[in-house]
Amino acid sequence: VVITIPSGTDLSRLNINVNVGDVKIRELTAKEINATVNVGEINIRKADFDELSAETNVGEIDIDTDGKFGEYSINVSTDVGEVSVDHQKFKRHYNSHVSGSKKITANTNVGEVSVR
Repeated sequence: VVITIPSGTDLSRLNINVNVGDVKIRELTAKEINATVNVGEINIRKADFDELSAETNVGEIDIDTDGKFGEYSINVSTDVGEVSVDHQKFKRHYNSHVSGSKKITANTNVGEVSVR
């Protein structure tokens, strides 16, 4: 399923729930994005958001902040897999806090989590 939102649309909240399949978000502006996938990947590129929550049971989470990751408080983890923030690898968890209200939360039970 492909959902196209007209260019320039400003969303306050986007909620996506998928049982099996991949979620790809491209060139989207929203204050809050919540994406949950049971089995599959979450891939976010060129999105402008204040808060992002991404969760998979089994699957990779890949978030490209277009070089703006330093603006976000970040809390990401995996039970089985690896975490990467700004191309630095961490065992299973990464947590940072910056002033301001922007935040990224991403969790998977099995898979890798990448924020850059």
